[in-house]
Amino acid sequence: MIFLESMLFRLIAFLMTSSVHCDILFPKDTSTDFVFPPKIRRSTSGVPDGHLRPLGWQRPPEGKVPEITEAPEPKTFWESHVRDKKPLVMRQAINQSSDCFVKWNDKYLKNTYGDVIIEVTKKKPGKIEEPHMMTLKKFLLRYNLEDWYLVSPIPPPMTTEVPAIKSLLCGTFRDFLQEAEMWMSSGGTSSPIHYDQDHNIHCLIAGRKDFIMVHPKFKDRFEMKENKEIGNGYSTIDAEMVNVYD
Repeated sequence: MIFLESMLFRLIAFLMTSSVHCDILFPKDTSTDFVFPPKIRRSTSGVPDGHLRPLGWQRPPEGKVPEITEAPEPKTFWESHVRDKKPLVMRQAINQSSDCFVKWNDKYLKNTYGDVIIEVTKKKPGKIEEPHMMTLKKFLLRYNLEDWYLVSPIPPPMTTEVPAIKSLLCGTFRDFLQEAEMWMSSGGTSSPIHYDQDHNIHCLIAGRKDFIMVHPKFKDRFEMKENKEIGNGYSTIDAEMVNVYD
């Protein structure tokens, strides 16, 4: 009996301890002082430059996207950029005294909008999981530890703190705006090589976001899987580890 009770105790203890689960998480490196575009390192081994490196390491860029220091008027914006699909960087395009610049930090967003529901995606090596829903507060408490990034329509309560760019405050620009999305992460995330059906304007509030723009004439070289009905497409090439032999 004593032997059986001892064995039973060991079995119960094993079952209890074997079900214990603990995440060991470390804060992400959120520094933004890295060099982009990268400095190309010429191969001396006979392997092509940039093999198994991120997109952008294969060759220097042909040139920078034009920059201006304020948002253009709608007519100029259409004629010089939108109509002919010419990219543009607009510095100081939004009033820097706007609420999103002055107020938005993790503490403010958590206390003011913590209960709103947002879409969060978890990124794993080689794939991106389907988005799932959570409160903004939960995301803000853990996004510096998890491989999470937020890509979600701006919750209605927050839209009053996000001003519009004057380039869009006219006619069809204003009438055909599809959606305003909010992006947030601890850094280190990247998108697949892709193109969208609609024009995009990315408004940076804090941090940095780097882009590699490719002329549409090179689309056939990127093994695009296209959705003709929707009008977008993405490449099967791994943008974080480009195999130049494929």
